[in-house]
Amino acid sequence: MALWSTAVFAALLVGSTSALRLAPAETATILAQVERAIHGAHQARLANGKWAIAPAKHASNNTVDAKETMAAVAKATKAARKTIAEKLAVKDSSSEAISFWGVAAVIVDFVELLAALAGYQCEVVALLTYEFFGLLTLMVDQDLSFPEAVLVLSQIRTSVGYGSHVPKTPGMKLFHSLHSLVGLLLVAGLPNYMADQAVYMVEELTKNVTGGMKLAVALAPLTIEFAIASWGYAADLMSSDDKYDGNILKALGDSLYLTLMTVTTVGYGDLNPTTAVGQLLSPFWMTFGVEAFVRMQKFLGGDLAEKPEAPNFCSRKKQTVPS
Repeated sequence: MALWSTAVFAALLVGSTSALRLAPAETATILAQVERAIHGAHQARLANGKWAIAPAKHASNNTVDAKETMAAVAKATKAARKTIAEKLAVKDSSSEAISFWGVAAVIVDFVELLAALAGYQCEVVALLTYEFFGLLTLMVDQDLSFPEAVLVLSQIRTSVGYGSHVPKTPGMKLFHSLHSLVGLLLVAGLPNYMADQAVYMVEELTKNVTGGMKLAVALAPLTIEFAIASWGYAADLMSSDDKYDGNILKALGDSLYLTLMTVTTVGYGDLNPTTAVGQLLSPFWMTFGVEAFVRMQKFLGGDLAEKPEAPNFCSRKKQTVPS
């Protein structure tokens, strides 16, 4: 019993510390909770030379062999670690002290906004600096992973705003404020144009197939968005939440809701992509979905959108005041 417990908890100590970046006190909290979970979940005794955990009070005399016990321990451990991880998801705001990259990002954003007001604007440069300084600041100063940083920048640029990773310190709030202005005013035009082109191609293909049925043309891009994104979100939710019991069909209802909250840019924040794959794919289905919804709105307003026009990249735009 002592050897078994020591081995299990030593493994949990190493796994918890490395996976969650926990301090010793936080790791001890995890281990205490795991120990209680195991003690309550596995009431068996050591018999017939098989490893098992000693019974708790009023336990039955049944035994559990090593394989079944290991599976039960793994399940209890996963549940306990998930509980602690959720509690630790809200990080200490003192860890978000703005660094060199955050200061540099704020300066670059401010200069680009001033240049745009003066008539100098380059969407390509703005997009590159937005992504470069945004990723570094979010990863270094806000301690996000690369996929999480990609998701946050996509939320800003599309104005979906799930609220999955919010700033806590004044410095990071300043960065997010300026980066949001740059993302929406100077950067969004280029990726939106590319998504608009993809939506237009779907519309043209649908027009050829249906003989020009306007309703079918208007709904085709959004239908594709729901068909792809909903299943993608369902897989993401199923992978990250045990309440779906690994059944993608159970997650489909929430994924349809999440897709609708995304394309309408409502983004309540109760659900959002949490797996690395889902977060890395978010720029594509978020941007395409938002543009598909905008073009459907134009159709409902009596205006079936024409072929999108390319932005005027990297030029000095003459500022005129209407008379």
